[in-house]
Amino acid sequence: MRLVSGSAFSVFSDEQFRRMINFEKRKQIEQDRIFNELVVTGLILLLMMINDFLPDIDPERKQFWHDIKEGIPDLFVNWLKEVGVGDKFAGIWKKLIYLRWDEYKKEQSATRRMFLGSALGDIQNEAFKDAAVRVETTTVGSLLYITRGNAKPRRISGELYGAKLNDPLRKHLCTWLSTLNHKLETRVGW
Repeated sequence: MRLVSGSAFSVFSDEQFRRMINFEKRKQIEQDRIFNELVVTGLILLLMMINDFLPDIDPERKQFWHDIKEGIPDLFVNWLKEVGVGDKFAGIWKKLIYLRWDEYKKEQSATRRMFLGSALGDIQNEAFKDAAVRVETTTVGSLLYITRGNAKPRRISGELYGAKLNDPLRKHLCTWLSTLNHKLETRVGW
């Protein structure tokens, strides 16, 4: 939880990120919302990673990792309570995590289908493809949530994809999420 939250806070505190989202012109409640979206995006990336690795985990460890994945929302909410977040807001966080998890899972499937039809589909390394799909899904999702849909994603063959690939905010989020994905994979040490 600390790795994800700390990473999200680093992005949130980054001057370049703040310039790209016009941070100074936003009200406090909107600034808080953006931070919350960064944190929940990091948590969703972790959930996706565990979900992607579950089929390949030794059968005797599979239930353990399934329980970890299922417990992440409660673990995070309990951690929030430990650091002084009230029950009302902790409950809102839990709802947000489940809401975003459902939304991101749907988009992850669409991203995977889109990637299979691209040059990425020819790559033989499944772990690399899974990581690319996780990062792209969370990049696009966080971009849309942070900008409240103003990033103008485009559709390819009816599937949501990207926003503009050269969008500076998109690139910034993709770099952050790629790095976080690597740190999480290393930390877990499959």
